[in-house]
Amino acid sequence: TGVQTCALPISDGGFHLYWIQQFTKLNAEGIFFPRWIPDGYSGFGSASFYFYPPLTSYLASLIHIVSGLTAPTALFQTTSLIATAGSFFTARTLLRSIGATGEQAWIGSAIYAFAPYRIAEIYSLSSLSSHVALVFLPLVWCGLIQICGSHRPSRNGILLFATSFALM
Repeated sequence: TGVQTCALPISDGGFHLYWIQQFTKLNAEGIFFPRWIPDGYSGFGSASFYFYPPLTSYLASLIHIVSGLTAPTALFQTTSLIATAGSFFTARTLLRSIGATGEQAWIGSAIYAFAPYRIAEIYSLSSLSSHVALVFLPLVWCGLIQICGSHRPSRNGILLFATSFALM
């Protein structure tokens, strides 16, 4: 008989909890642009902040400063909640810009923010950075619409596109 394998989803949750904890700790020590996690890999360190998008960590650190939350799980959940709410409002902005009525924009925004994929992504894969990145995707499209929607690209459209694309 052959060996049976089971495909398990890969989860980033443990890494995000550890990185959030280390990032907020380094920020509290006055290191505002951490490039190295000194306690990573049993004290050998890790260069995780070089290659992983830091926006999520900055958001969690800001939540820590404003709210006083220190538990990495609470920071993870609060960051996730803020990203979900942000997704709702940026999707609404996009839908209104393409002519959706108020009711259509509310329904479409709710579908975007609470789509089964988004919920599965955050709760089963624990992919917090991609969850935060999806806040900016509707703004990328808004910028593209402003750029391509007229004969002459608008500066605001270019700025919106560039900024939201960089944040994504």
